[in-house]
Amino acid sequence: MSNWPLHDGARYEGFGKVTSGASNGTVVNASASANTKGAWTELIASTGFAYAGFQLFANTDTNNEDFLIDIAIGAAASEKIVADNIFSGTYRAHAAVMLQIPVGIPAGSRISARVQSNVGSATCVISGIGYAVGFASPLIGPHSRMISMGAATASTTGVDVNAGATANTKGAWSELVASTSADFASLVVSMGSNKNGVPAIALFLFDIGVGAAGSEKVIVPNFCITTRYVAFETVSTIFQSAQGPFPCSVPAGSRLAMRSQSTTNDATDRILDAVLYGIAA
Repeated sequence: MSNWPLHDGARYEGFGKVTSGASNGTVVNASASANTKGAWTELIASTGFAYAGFQLFANTDTNNEDFLIDIAIGAAASEKIVADNIFSGTYRAHAAVMLQIPVGIPAGSRISARVQSNVGSATCVISGIGYAVGFASPLIGPHSRMISMGAATASTTGVDVNAGATANTKGAWSELVASTSADFASLVVSMGSNKNGVPAIALFLFDIGVGAAGSEKVIVPNFCITTRYVAFETVSTIFQSAQGPFPCSVPAGSRLAMRSQSTTNDATDRILDAVLYGIAA
């Protein structure tokens, strides 16, 4: 009897890529009004096969811009959001967010994106790679939707997570959502610099917890984030800004929170902002 590898039949398809005259993604324009979603921009007219999930790439072109990105499928003017408010909050030019999104996309789908920024008329460059993985597909998806928690659309930010006044010691929990809207099979997180244009060189460890305030249970422990300011390039940098997916079981109605510790206890540098995402089963 044949022993078929679980990933036999894996295949990939790029979308949003611009290969003629450029080596980048598709430019997606934010609204002229700050903190307001712009128009939908098509990334691919028709997917060539059913995706089990996709890798999303997004980068910015100037300093001091944060973005929230929606990804949708469907015909023009009938877009259905499958991943909302993806946070690019590194606050520097050419900041890149690379996020693994295990959400299924049917064959023949049109994929589009729209963005908002804290700065009016900002632009974000977006592309992705859709994948199918043969026999392994049931193990990693496809799932139905990625749902954001903690995105503040009025200011294009996330929830502040404060490492506290004592270095290398966990600070207080910050609530990302009081009650989850669906059962989640995994969690994804995207971190921002809290609009700090000159962050210190610092290391962070973050926990994701579930449960009532004061009774949080850690379900994802100690994922690492690094920040720094590169003076000679006058840019701020946050490394490993997107994390996950972290497979877990989070029932609908759960409270989710995050906490952190850092090598810095500076009142500004110790605070990063976060948007958490649940992958709906």
